[in-house]
Amino acid sequence: MTLRLVGSDIVHMDEGTFMWVQLTHFAVETAQDDRSLLASLIASAGYAHDYASPFDADAVAAEPAIHGRWWRSSIHADSFQPWTAADAESLLRAWNDVCKTSTHSSDQVPLQVG
Repeated sequence: MTLRLVGSDIVHMDEGTFMWVQLTHFAVETAQDDRSLLASLIASAGYAHDYASPFDADAVAAEPAIHGRWWRSSIHADSFQPWTAADAESLLRAWNDVCKTSTHSSDQVPLQVG
């Protein structure tokens, strides 16, 4: 089963920068366990977005599909780890702070987890 994309929002991280986070919203079947839900998310057409080209939520993902700069086929539910909302927010804020000190707007600062 794949999840149905129901919308998305762009959150700009800081004024005067090109930093942003996309919040993508899916209809979730609550009967699934965490790993099954992640697998459904990864398989969804709405998860196949390169973030460099326009996104058509109704389009069928071309294979091999990508998510960001990663091949979607290399992303697996078992590669995710549980995080609290507070820990995720702290991680994003730390990444934002590092990115703000970057000398070039085109620098891609990797998000370091754990």
